[in-house]
Amino acid sequence: MADRGYVLLWRKFWDSDLFKSSKPFSEREAWLYLFSNLANGIDRNGVGRGEFEASVRYLGRAWCWPTTKVYRFLAKLQRENMIAKVERGSERGSEHQPERFSVCNYGTYQKVWNADRNADRNADRNKSNEGVNECKKKGKYKASPATTLPTEFQITESMLEWAKENAPLLDIQAETKHWQDHHTAKGSTFKDWPAAWRLWMRNGQKWAAEKRAKANPSHQPAESGVIFETRTVHGKPRS
Repeated sequence: MADRGYVLLWRKFWDSDLFKSSKPFSEREAWLYLFSNLANGIDRNGVGRGEFEASVRYLGRAWCWPTTKVYRFLAKLQRENMIAKVERGSERGSEHQPERFSVCNYGTYQKVWNADRNADRNADRNKSNEGVNECKKKGKYKASPATTLPTEFQITESMLEWAKENAPLLDIQAETKHWQDHHTAKGSTFKDWPAAWRLWMRNGQKWAAEKRAKANPSHQPAESGVIFETRTVHGKPRS
C-alpha cells in the first residue's frame, strides 16, 4: 500500500505499569521510544520540533541496554538517515552528557491533523521534511540561532538525571528559578538553552563545593611539615 494510515500513540503509554519490564528493549521498541516519547512535538526549551536530548547513560537505563549497545544503535540510525546529530558548537557529549539529535522525516511520522494547530506549525513541518534531504547530504543539522529564554522552559527528565550526577549539592528547582530570573532580567540570548542551564549548574556545584570546604577546613600541618611537641624538663619548657 502507498499509504497505510496512522494511529495516535499517547506519550504516557511508556509510563504504564502494564508495560514496564526489566527486559531489554528490541531495536524496534528503542526506535519507537525515540520518536514517539523523547522527540519534541513542538519547539520547547530551545529544542526544535522533532529533536530530542538524551545521554547514552539515560537511554541505557530506559532500554535496559549497556552503553556500548546504545552507542552502536545511535550510530546505526545515523548511517540509515533515521536520525541526525545536531551541531552544538564546541560542547562534546559523553556517557553522562546529553546530546541532541533530530528525527529525520519527523513531520511524516507525527502529522498534526487539527487545522488550527497546523496553521502555526506548517513552517516547522516543511522544515522537518526538508531536513530529510539535509540529513542525507550532511548527516547533521546546523545549529539554531541565539534566542532569549523560552517562557515555557521546563526541566526534562534527562536534565534531572544529569543534575543528580553532576550537581548533587544544589537544590535544582530553586537554582533553576534563580537562573531563569537572572537571564530574563538581563535579556540573555543563547543558541542552546539546556547547555546554558548545565553550565550554570556546573558553576553552582563548584561554588557550593568550595563554600563547603571553607566552612569545614581540614587540619593544616606546620609549614615545615614537622610537628613540634613541647615537653617540660626539670621545670623548664623544652621543644
